[in-house]
Amino acid sequence: MALTIVSVIVFNLAVTFMPKRINAIETYATALFALGLNNLCDFIFNLQFHLYGYFEEGVDWKGYLVIYGIYPQVNMLFLNFFPFGKGLGTKASYILGWSIFATAYEALATHTEMFYYNGWKWWYSACLYPIAFLLLISNLKVVRLLNRKSAP
Repeated sequence: MALTIVSVIVFNLAVTFMPKRINAIETYATALFALGLNNLCDFIFNLQFHLYGYFEEGVDWKGYLVIYGIYPQVNMLFLNFFPFGKGLGTKASYILGWSIFATAYEALATHTEMFYYNGWKWWYSACLYPIAFLLLISNLKVVRLLNRKSAP
């Protein structure tokens, strides 16, 4: 539980004090998309197939701290500093770096029993994180396109 509390505090402070590169509506829309994506994955892999979970099997209140206190903030940090104006190599390196960070954080979370595997393998996550990050980037691009189209 200590990792959860420290993570909630650190990630929320980081988001609060980071220099903002994405505006409020982009932050709101991408946070909602990230929550929806996380909830969909958790519903399928955790609740339907019981492959992993937070703290204990089934739904528990501590898991909500992770879902709402950590996941959206990490995604906001990822998107806020994404190198949109850089080359493909820089973008790929950025996604790879965040995927390694996410996999390492998941390993730490598993070690501290914040997260558990029940048939899930760490390398499944390592393969899926880049896809999830690409979905987040794509969603932000759609939000920006819609913002431009709705501007007077």
